[in-house]
Amino acid sequence: MTNPKINVAVIMGGRSSEHDISMKSGATVISALDKNRYNVKPIKIEKSGKWLITPGYLTAIPEKVSPKFLNSTQQNLVPVTANSALHRASEDKVDVVFIALHGKYGEDGTLQGMLELMGIPYTGSGVLASSLAMDKVKSMELYQFHGFKVPAYFIFSKYDSQQEIESLAKRIHKKIGFPCVCKPVDGGSSKGTFLLKSEKELQKAVSAGFKITKEIIFQKYIQGDEVTCSILDCDEKPIALPPTQIIPKTSEFFDVHAKYKKGATEEVTPARLPLPVIKRIQKIALKVHKLLGCSGLSRTDMIIRKGVYYLLETNTVPGMTQTSLFPQAAKCVGIEFPELLNKIIEHALRK
Repeated sequence: MTNPKINVAVIMGGRSSEHDISMKSGATVISALDKNRYNVKPIKIEKSGKWLITPGYLTAIPEKVSPKFLNSTQQNLVPVTANSALHRASEDKVDVVFIALHGKYGEDGTLQGMLELMGIPYTGSGVLASSLAMDKVKSMELYQFHGFKVPAYFIFSKYDSQQEIESLAKRIHKKIGFPCVCKPVDGGSSKGTFLLKSEKELQKAVSAGFKITKEIIFQKYIQGDEVTCSILDCDEKPIALPPTQIIPKTSEFFDVHAKYKKGATEEVTPARLPLPVIKRIQKIALKVHKLLGCSGLSRTDMIIRKGVYYLLETNTVPGMTQTSLFPQAAKCVGIEFPELLNKIIEHALRK
């Protein structure tokens, strides 16, 4: 007697600035899921916040799913509220939700809380860990409390935006200096992230940041080896995958273009660093995973300069596109993408 297929709903899209990237992650996940093992239901959250939920499960799935294909399968669907969509998912006996949502309302504990209330298992971290990791300030405060280094920083709120740019520039000169990094406190995928060389670039960066969020973080620019280390919960025990060294070719830092344009960045896995350094990176990433209470998977970014390891942030819903770092790290230890998805889903069902 064969085991029944597992009903998986893949949630993607969302209201955040990372909507399009999330759609690519969702499409890549649906392409790679073992169709002999899973029934697949796409759920798209539009930029407006309305939900499109496919009735039943996909019957004909092309070998390579694209966001365009997903849009075509859902173009005649009537948008519904989140509650209605999850109720339908419950009626369709969804066994597990694969979260491919990046940024606000998907990676920050909001969706996780809704699924907890519905009693539907889901991939990745729980409510608290998701919220902590999404808030760069809160996570850095935790890092520092537990003895980790972070680049010097301060927060600039939208409610303070009446303050003259000249005053802000003086604050930057006094606290962190130029060049500095400017990014949303609760954003991701490098959206709204700028490397500012002088105060001339300040107005543009602040305006762009406040289109995404209400708080911006200004951080000292640390020039060094940029690395990221992925953690995968395997058989109840989190393991550190080989770290990736990030070397942008067309940008001065790992911005949106460098992150998502094929060939714009050299991503070396495992990192071309001495073995003791690699082991240190993995040890730190594991500690951070446990410190924040992450579950299933996470990816922590850091900069190494003159033997000092500076933590930047932790991602609880890492990208799952063709150029994403997490699948690359898994492949390095022989875990192909379909098997990686199996492990993530199996952990969600055990949890």
